[in-house]
Amino acid sequence: MIKFPNVADLVPEGKSGDVEVRHIEVDERAAEFSAIRAAINPGREVAVGVGTYAQLFVGRQLMMSDTEAERISNTGIVHCARGHVLIAGLGLGMIVHPIAAKREVESITIVELSPHVIKLVATTLPKKAKVVEGDIFEWKPPVGTKYDTIYFDIWPDITTDNLKDMTRLHRRYAKFAAKDAWVESWQRGHLMVVKQREARARRNNPFAGMVRCGTFRS
Repeated sequence: MIKFPNVADLVPEGKSGDVEVRHIEVDERAAEFSAIRAAINPGREVAVGVGTYAQLFVGRQLMMSDTEAERISNTGIVHCARGHVLIAGLGLGMIVHPIAAKREVESITIVELSPHVIKLVATTLPKKAKVVEGDIFEWKPPVGTKYDTIYFDIWPDITTDNLKDMTRLHRRYAKFAAKDAWVESWQRGHLMVVKQREARARRNNPFAGMVRCGTFRS
């Protein structure tokens, strides 16, 4: 069983530049309401239990939190991580802790674009982890470096619009992947299924998505 940390216990509230870490309290009433929403929308929402959670904002955009939904969506990387690991996107560092706890993981390199995220979060990470400031679309590993695990997690939302970036990154870092390396992006499998469903819907209904405009008179 994967044990994710309670990030609020590790990363204090703080602000640097346009980045802010906030802590939120979910009481019994809020948790009950969340459970009802999850029951009404199975597969789309996950209940948030009573507790204290951390949130990472960049500008006004909520980039991530450490709620159950976020943990579930990142179990794949923790299960599969081994050897030398490359992660794009630091976030709150939630996934780094269980990855570093694995004996088969030798090192973790994290590429993060924002120096403000690094300032607020990097000092809370395990010793196996090293954070590098850079743009993952431009950053180049040291010559000769190969990674056994590569994971891209730089998007705040789960949307098929992310697939274009994912394809670009997977192609760019293929040459840095060791033999039999595990390479994945956050929720890519789910998004590919959604895109296929959307394509089938368009084929079955060629008028899907079209808007008819009429003339209205007063």
